[in-house]
Amino acid sequence: MHRVIVTGCNGLLGSALGRALQGSWEVLGLDSNPGAFSPFQEIDIRNRKELRETIKGFQPHFLVNAAALTNVDGCERDKEKAWGVNVKGVENIASLCSKLGCKVIHISTDYIFDGKAGPYSEGDPPSPCNFYGETKWEGEKVLERFPLDYAIVRTSALYGLCKRGKRKFFDLLLDRLSRGEGVYGFVDQFTTPTYVEDLVEGIKRVVDKEGIFHISGGEFLSRFGFARKVAVAFGYDPSLIKPEESTRAGLIAPRPLKGGLKIDKAQKVLAYSPHSVVEALEIIKTEREKDAAKE
Repeated sequence: MHRVIVTGCNGLLGSALGRALQGSWEVLGLDSNPGAFSPFQEIDIRNRKELRETIKGFQPHFLVNAAALTNVDGCERDKEKAWGVNVKGVENIASLCSKLGCKVIHISTDYIFDGKAGPYSEGDPPSPCNFYGETKWEGEKVLERFPLDYAIVRTSALYGLCKRGKRKFFDLLLDRLSRGEGVYGFVDQFTTPTYVEDLVEGIKRVVDKEGIFHISGGEFLSRFGFARKVAVAFGYDPSLIKPEESTRAGLIAPRPLKGGLKIDKAQKVLAYSPHSVVEALEIIKTEREKDAAKE
């Protein structure tokens, strides 16, 4: 049985990926924050000593790095921490895995692009417009410096139910809609929203590949448009979603306005086929209803 380490195992992606791999692979989850994923070790990827002992002891065939500091404004406020996690942490992983012959699948983002001409393909030149994007681009470049078997998976605007760990925008959006509260959605920021289970499937298909792959949803939507689709799918009043421009929202860091990713390569090479947003939301709604019935 193959052994795999999933960093960031208590986040939305890491927990979903870990659950999907369990049974077929021997999985060890690492995260700096406690959570319900099991088996799990509380390790910060900035701590090279602890990371080395864990990787050396587990002897993984693969390591999927889903650990990152992803709060865009938070990265602007604490640049030292952002660089430590998103760049130095990746360096620790790459250095240790290169010595052990362990393949790395590194998760990155469409925020490495400036958002002037998206959606973007794998060959488009990165040009981040904020510090979060800069750290993620630098993290990608770190991998090139080591004699390492690796693949980079970039994604965009991840969504899904976070059953364990810190709740994300999608869960908070549903909470507010369920209380009849208005929610602002940016009309000027476009992405290719990605259902977490589609990303998990894409990552599984990258295991025996190298290079860069864009794995996201196939629809180019504004944040406002996506939020309205969520409201409709879950039976809430779509007028609760209020239009707003991101440039007037008082954000600390600028956002790429026309971001998102082109998935042509993944469709051709990986036979990757994501759900439509409407299909994914229907799956999530059914899953949420089943969970509620168990409580």
